[in-house]
Amino acid sequence: MTLSEMRTQVRAYLNEPTPNFFSNAEINAWLNRAQEMFVRKCPVLEDVATSDVNDGVQNYDLPGDCIKVTRVEYDETRLQEIRVRDYDKMSADNTSEEGTPAYYFVWNDFIRLWPIPSADGVEKLKIHYLRTPITMATDGAPPEIPQDYDEALVFYATSRGKMKDGEFQDAQWFEGKFNELLRDAQARIRHKTSDRFHVVRDADEEATSSFGIT
Repeated sequence: MTLSEMRTQVRAYLNEPTPNFFSNAEINAWLNRAQEMFVRKCPVLEDVATSDVNDGVQNYDLPGDCIKVTRVEYDETRLQEIRVRDYDKMSADNTSEEGTPAYYFVWNDFIRLWPIPSADGVEKLKIHYLRTPITMATDGAPPEIPQDYDEALVFYATSRGKMKDGEFQDAQWFEGKFNELLRDAQARIRHKTSDRFHVVRDADEEATSSFGIT
């Protein structure tokens, strides 16, 4: 479904086919909030960021849409994630040790490598991560979650509308339907034996998932 189609369905549940008590902008905001909540609780969107490695530079910014880092590669070699206290122990004797990084940890909005890279300018750092969705800003924009779960966004937006209208029992019912679909998606991820469920989107490619859905 597109944003417009989902909004139409929400309006049908709210018994308001044209804007009056509920504005289009308001419903759009609820649908976008629903998608962000969905991917934060059921991370199905994956991306890869690549950057140059600079000699002596230890910290590298995370992408702005990053929810969670899943894998880091230095010059095509996977690095091992460590905790901050592990890093403190490793670097205790020589905080400026340079070499080929073998470890990393995430701190706030950046990744720190260890040892500090001794690079010649051709090495690359690849950060694989789970990301937030792109905001649906136009009527023709589709959600990025697998199509099986588009209805979840409609249910959540409807629950917000029912809350605004004071129909609290109906609001609870629609929120329950959203949570049912969310739990179903979480269960499908847990039972996958690979990461192919995660949606990877290139700038020039459509989103795909292991469900065979676009």
